Amino acid sequence: MSGDSSDDLAISITTNSKERTITIQDSGIGMTRDEIIDNLGTIAKSGSQAFVQQMEESGSNINDHGVSESIIGQFGVGFYSTFVVSDHVTVFSKKDGHQGVRWVSDGCGSYEISDVDNMDFERGTKIVLKLLPESREFSTDSIIDKTIKKFSQFISYPIKLNGQVVNTLGAVWYREKREVT
Repeated sequence: MSGDSSDDLAISITTNSKERTITIQDSGIGMTRDEIIDNLGTIAKSGSQAFVQQMEESGSNINDHGVSESIIGQFGVGFYSTFVVSDHVTVFSKKDGHQGVRWVSDGCGSYEISDVDNMDFERGTKIVLKLLPESREFSTDSIIDKTIKKFSQFISYPIKLNGQVVNTLGAVWYREKREVT
């Protein structure tokens, strides 16, 4: 997943109930080592708010990019909910022009971070959740499909579950007025 245009942006989710894993990967901008430390190493720090502030400080009008209304994660605690269902979480991320990074934590207050030379993607972030035995159901296609359709049907970028696009409606606010009933 590479490229410079928003046409390349997508979210891919892969499940493996035998291994009790769920992998969520995007083709977004990725993070540098410092950004991972700042955003994942600090509970209640919102990377979303920092992104909006950085765009405003650079003189860029975030509304011109059509992303301001789609920014989520205002409080900086959503990522940490992964530890409710996971033994440990591994995050791989790569930003254009930077070294790939691997971040691992079991949610008990510490983490390990290392550089990665050979990433299996050019840009973006991949999160691998190793689910607790009692949370195995979250690694089944049917549960993830149902969850995406309930909560993410209107995300404006394709969401693929094991290779199949599952969100089909698109964000209602991006559609033509005459298309919405």
